[in-house]
Amino acid sequence: MITHEDLTWWIELAPTLDWTFATRYAEGAPHEYVVSGRTAGMTKPDYVRAASVIRTFGQPAKFYKSTNIYLTSPDGQHKWWGMDRAVENSTIINRCRPWHEYGAQNAPRTASEVTTDYDAVATEWDALHSATQEERDVYVSVIRDLLGERPRRILDIGCGTGLSLDIGLSDAVHFTGADPSRAMLNELVLKHPHTAALHPMRFETALERHAFDGTKFDAVIALGGSGSCLSPAETRALPALTNGPIVLTHASSPDALPASETDATQLRQSAAAAEQLLRQSAGHQLQAGRFTLTVSMPTARR
Repeated sequence: MITHEDLTWWIELAPTLDWTFATRYAEGAPHEYVVSGRTAGMTKPDYVRAASVIRTFGQPAKFYKSTNIYLTSPDGQHKWWGMDRAVENSTIINRCRPWHEYGAQNAPRTASEVTTDYDAVATEWDALHSATQEERDVYVSVIRDLLGERPRRILDIGCGTGLSLDIGLSDAVHFTGADPSRAMLNELVLKHPHTAALHPMRFETALERHAFDGTKFDAVIALGGSGSCLSPAETRALPALTNGPIVLTHASSPDALPASETDATQLRQSAAAAEQLLRQSAGHQLQAGRFTLTVSMPTARR
């Protein structure tokens, strides 16, 4: 779990370290680094902690064609980044001047106006909290039966670290995600850097700001219990966003949502709204591991 205390720890520690200049990259990409086993003042767990801080509070940017997460120091003098995709394997931290940029800076933006409980667990989410194999199998079976094998335009509400992309329900260039957690979206971008659109905000805010314009998606989904985080009003707004299926998952207990602020009353209200949507359309419900999965179809497609 990574919190602002960890961020403060790194900001205070970084200026005290003996950073080594990377002479091999002096002309093309000048930067400095600290490395496990050679830099005093950093243990192996410290590298994992520092890399997790960067991934949690940083922002995606490009190094030519590759995408990484960079954290800029409060004084604006340095930006830091790690090298390992698996944060638990981190053994090196780099830094350079923030104005050193390489290639077109067209990485998705993940900075959010809000903080969420998911931020603290984002770097370990896929390893500890992601969907079970049973849940993944149900998602794939149901949604591919509805949409077929060809990639479709999907709106994923509460997309988190990109489960729907991980299991092949869409490809990045047909994918639009909405999620208020910067840290969760950072993990998504590291795996899937070329998404069509990411909206780092609550779904309610996206609706208020007309973030989706007049787009009619081929499907709207909310996996991993994300449907439980929707208000009844937000659920009622979904049919206007698609001519295809709406696939929502709801938890029966807050325990199934390990980082959610949703309480039992909200769970009941969101589930009731999904059932009302189901009654107004063709569709069905089934169990997907810890969650109830509701499929509803627009009336025009009955």
